[in-house]
Amino acid sequence: MAILNRLPCLILCVLLGGILPARLEAVTYSAVSSGEVERLVLTFPSGVPAFAVSRTGEREVILRFDETAWAREKRPADSEVKGRLIRFLHHVAGGVRVTMADKAFGYVAEEGPGANQLQLTVFVDSMGSQWTAADRTQVALRQPRPLDAPEPDQSPRPGDGQSSPTKVVTAKPADNAAPAASKPAEKIPAPTVATPVPAGATVASAGQANPDPALEAAGFAPEKPQAAAPKPVEKSPAATAAAPALPGPAVVSASQAKPAPAPATATRTPEKPEAAVRAAEAKVPTAGKPFYSVSYSLRAPIRAVGPEEATTYSTTPVIGQGPKVAMNIAPVRGQAKQPEASVGPTAAAPAVQAPPAPSSIKDAPAPQAVPAAGQAGTETKPAVQASPVPQTSPTAPEGQAKPVTEPASGTEQAEGAADGKKAATAAAKDTDDDGPVDEKGKPILTHEELYQVAVRHFINSEYKEAIEVYKQLRAIPEVKGDMREEVLHNLAQASYNLYRDTLRDHFHEVVGALEAAINFKPDSEKVPQALLQLGLAHLRVDNIPEASAYFKILTDKYPQDLNIPYIDFYWGDYYYRKGKYREAADAYQVVVQDHPDSPIIRDASLGLARSLEKLEYYEQAYQIVDFIDKRWPRFYIEDPEFLRLSGELANRLQKFGEAKDDLWNYYNMQPAATGNDVILARIGDIYLRAGQRNAARDIYRTVAARYPEDEGGLVAKMRLAEEGIYDSPTLDQMYKVFDRPFNLRPEEIYTQIVRKYPKSALAPLAQLKLSMWHLFSNRYLDTLADVNTMLRLFPSSELTPKALDVGLKAFEQNARHMAQEENFARIVDTWDRYPFLAKRGDSLSPQTRLLVATSMSSVGRPGDALEIAKPLLAGAMQGESSQGAMMLAVHIYLEEEAWGQIEAMSKVVEKWNLPPERRRQFDFSLALALENLGKPELSLPIWTKLAADMQLETEQRGYALYYMSRAAAQKEDFRNQYLYSHEALNLFLQSGRDKEKVKDCLLSLVEVCRKVNQLEQALHWALEYDKRITDADPEWPASRFRLAEIHRGLGNDGEWRRNLNELIKKKPDSLFGRMAASTFESMALERKVDRYRPEIDEAAGR
Repeated sequence: MAILNRLPCLILCVLLGGILPARLEAVTYSAVSSGEVERLVLTFPSGVPAFAVSRTGEREVILRFDETAWAREKRPADSEVKGRLIRFLHHVAGGVRVTMADKAFGYVAEEGPGANQLQLTVFVDSMGSQWTAADRTQVALRQPRPLDAPEPDQSPRPGDGQSSPTKVVTAKPADNAAPAASKPAEKIPAPTVATPVPAGATVASAGQANPDPALEAAGFAPEKPQAAAPKPVEKSPAATAAAPALPGPAVVSASQAKPAPAPATATRTPEKPEAAVRAAEAKVPTAGKPFYSVSYSLRAPIRAVGPEEATTYSTTPVIGQGPKVAMNIAPVRGQAKQPEASVGPTAAAPAVQAPPAPSSIKDAPAPQAVPAAGQAGTETKPAVQASPVPQTSPTAPEGQAKPVTEPASGTEQAEGAADGKKAATAAAKDTDDDGPVDEKGKPILTHEELYQVAVRHFINSEYKEAIEVYKQLRAIPEVKGDMREEVLHNLAQASYNLYRDTLRDHFHEVVGALEAAINFKPDSEKVPQALLQLGLAHLRVDNIPEASAYFKILTDKYPQDLNIPYIDFYWGDYYYRKGKYREAADAYQVVVQDHPDSPIIRDASLGLARSLEKLEYYEQAYQIVDFIDKRWPRFYIEDPEFLRLSGELANRLQKFGEAKDDLWNYYNMQPAATGNDVILARIGDIYLRAGQRNAARDIYRTVAARYPEDEGGLVAKMRLAEEGIYDSPTLDQMYKVFDRPFNLRPEEIYTQIVRKYPKSALAPLAQLKLSMWHLFSNRYLDTLADVNTMLRLFPSSELTPKALDVGLKAFEQNARHMAQEENFARIVDTWDRYPFLAKRGDSLSPQTRLLVATSMSSVGRPGDALEIAKPLLAGAMQGESSQGAMMLAVHIYLEEEAWGQIEAMSKVVEKWNLPPERRRQFDFSLALALENLGKPELSLPIWTKLAADMQLETEQRGYALYYMSRAAAQKEDFRNQYLYSHEALNLFLQSGRDKEKVKDCLLSLVEVCRKVNQLEQALHWALEYDKRITDADPEWPASRFRLAEIHRGLGNDGEWRRNLNELIKKKPDSLFGRMAASTFESMALERKVDRYRPEIDEAAGR
């Protein structure tokens, strides 16, 4: 119940942004936080002295006062502020040293806001990280204004979200409050380079870069926005809903109260909400919004009351956390101690938090502990760096984590004692010289004092020194209970933070420290945090089963723990680093949708946007970026890379005005950043698209001169050479560009881009344009090689189809030149060398397809020729190309006697409107095929038509008449047989080519004459036939026997005998030779019979 009673106060402090003030001895101070701005107010009872402020270190600022200041006032005690930006306050001679949490800050010092008060305003400024010792300056003291002087301008300062002045509430040091939430700032076109300063204020933002003078001189650099001005929200005139400052993953100190865990979906309702507020809340839509929407609907009445009377309203659940028992670190010997706090051996130790991490995903830290009460929560920028699996990494069988064992106490103490020598020496440097000392004169510290030294090192990110002191504390037997628990867990976290970039080399040390912390008190509230870090340690070295096991233990045992969302976040980061952007997007999406109130929501949203960008889902990525911009309107100051991402996405979506502003602002905030050459070139493109050619030309010239060998410089040179933007070029466009006279050779620019930046988004475009240039220069083989290179290097580029078109164009032009030289083998060789030609054969022009098919046929590859020509023989006729393909196919089929293929092709060709000559040729081939297929009934009509066509070639008409004579012979139509054979003979004799058909016609005439008993004509044609053969021909015996038979029929016994005797003499073993011999034997037998016939007759008469 104590927790519930204090929750309204805690929530009130969060919404009002108050970090409750601490009391000093005389001069008092109070710290007020508002989003990314914190104000430190010093109150001087005797009046503000002359003062000056200067930056003296990476993370410190000195407030100097005149020599009389400490004479009038008592010096304040050193204090830990525990703000997000301001961490410590130390008194020094002549002033106060203020230590910051990070070096990326700016500051303003001025009098006010009340009487006798001096205010130091500190805000997040990434330019401050560029401060060096060379920037240290000495600022003269400034006298305070007279009492009757007007108050300084109280206009909103950087990051204050235009909030009203916060009332300073004095409280005891132990009553520190939670971090504050800032009201949303409006969106501005760009972050500032210089910070506006109120009258009479001293301002510094060390490390700020000046705008580019060369670009300003060109007259087109945008007006520099002021960092104090909030970014305007473009999509709604209403202000965005307040976004509370988000803490890191939660770890509750063992010394803190233990509230019952509340479900993450529980919503806290104000105890006494006003009716107007309830009405306003009733209008808030609760469904139908996408996850990236920003709630603009929640409104609460503004009342002129102090924080004690204000009513808290929230649309998000407040995770129940017990009140944190704050422990003021007791000063080391020699320092003034605070009267209100003392530390004993069992005093509760605060949960400590590492400083804010870089905003880029690659530098993300491990999950941090939730700050103790009074600390400002920071968002981690997670990242997982993948490393090879260690040789001896622990394994988790069946999804369970490796059992955790604590090192033996004797070994632990020995190690701590050995490591503690250096720690004691280092710790002694932080003390004064009073108090007990050893024999060497060095102060002897108690373990409570050592603990304070360790915590101080930890908070200052001095992890190596902190580890040494924690190890010494671990070896001290008196360190027990809660303090030992704090020591072990802080040692584990410091080890992880120190070695996270070299985790492979220190894997067992880090994992051992985490395991020891868990085993010391397994039911500790810090165990979920340690389990998360243990899983992350395994994940970062690619021990996937072990990482999954530890994450599963955390999920199963602590389902409501605030660290749960980090599991999916780290998986997303792991996949992103591995280039598995779809899996990364899925993991980030889980965090964004299922844990919208998690402290990691901003980083998960950013990871989701980057993953979607990699997947080329630009519209969705832009929506996520817009969500981040509206919910955290000052995020771009903390992470300028966000502006770059936003600008690139806007440019992709052709939101050129927004893209120009974001990219200009990024450049002005990061003038020395890597990749600015590309950013400036992109800005030049935007100006060129807007028609501001002179401004664009000036930018291109500046980039080309400043970055001549970098990607952006090469882009600028390309733009200058082409005098325009051709990012989706066509051959017609580029031919006009190449035909212009210019000084820069495009070939050199394109080649440099491809060779130096092959992974750049510009490389495919440069490769494409290089191929176009070679085609323009009639270097066809170089063009084909360029296209082949693009397909190998950039197969998924959206420009690949254009490259293929260029390659086909080059091949077609080259093939025509080779065909004119009848160099068909060269055409075939080129076709075989570049396989993409065959794969894109469907895009070949019909003429080129026919040319390739003809070339294949000419080199003896008829099968390939028919395959390439096949599309020309299917469906409707494609002009001359289809006709040529038909003739080529017929030629191949005739040579291979593929009669069935010709018949099959006739079913397509019969529908074509062929010219008469082509129709004659195909009909002749078809009739010949049908004849050979034994289908004379189908071929005869075609032969008849062809025989009557006097335009048909002589030889082909001879064939038509010849096959007509054969058909007549089968019908015993001897008259037509004789006429067709005689005419066919004359045609074959005229052509003089087919001697065999001449002999066939002569035989046909001989046979028909013998059948009609026209032996004289038969003898004439037989003698003609006999003239065309010799006794070496296989048909000579038959011809000689046939001639003998005709002579015998005519009664020419002498010629009959001569022909038979010649046949028997020359071809005795042939069929007709044996028949001739048999004829003579039969005749001899008959003569003998005739000689003895009278005697036989006489005998018969007796």
